[in-house]
Amino acid sequence: MGALVCVGIAVLSAIPLIARVFAKRAKQRYAALLVFAGYVGVSMLLLTHYALVRDHVRWVLQSSAYKRRVLAQPNPVNGEFKHAE
Repeated sequence: MGALVCVGIAVLSAIPLIARVFAKRAKQRYAALLVFAGYVGVSMLLLTHYALVRDHVRWVLQSSAYKRRVLAQPNPVNGEFKHAE
């Protein structure tokens, strides 16, 4: 479901880029077309590797809370290290 929402957002936000490609002069049209091509390429890469990207983004956003929870635990008596250290 999340991948479909991301594709929908990508398509809706690409519409202004497409309009810009047709509305500008030749030199500006070329730049807008390159931006649009890059946008579509990145969107397709994110779609094909959605689960991998999702896991990495979730870790970046939630790792500090995980580290705080682990470091708040009491020290192990058997001398093992905490996993966040």
